[in-house]
Amino acid sequence: MAQTQSNKGLQATVEALQVKAGEPEEDDGQTTLSVERSGRFDLDHEGGSDDVLGEEALARKSEPISGDIRELLDRSPDEVFHLAETVNWDRPFPPRPGIPDEAVLEWVLRTAKGVTIAKMWLRDAERDDEVAPLLRLLRSVVAEASQNRLFL
Repeated sequence: MAQTQSNKGLQATVEALQVKAGEPEEDDGQTTLSVERSGRFDLDHEGGSDDVLGEEALARKSEPISGDIRELLDRSPDEVFHLAETVNWDRPFPPRPGIPDEAVLEWVLRTAKGVTIAKMWLRDAERDDEVAPLLRLLRSVVAEASQNRLFL
């Protein structure tokens, strides 16, 4: 699929999105959340240090979690996709160095027009007026699905 870019938002309906936080070889490992417009989500964790993650999270990382977002949050998945469609994803990765142990978020958004991939520092996403509401909502999905064992 080709990458799509726009000046404001995707100007297309997002059918699925995925966000990855971290890297498998880092101490905290990598958490991946995928959400489809139907409401189905898949949550997985890979890598990480035994000392950092603890026994319960280590047990979870080998077992992906799947379900329906409506059952976790009592919300429609449309809210997730509305937020994703209003973000300006056409932005370069910031040139600043990461704060020690700061994760990189990788966003993958699939539309009928193609796939858009955006990367940003976690702290930048938390402070971004467009991305922060989406990140907060997805964090609540991860926390609820993993019983607070995994995080974005």
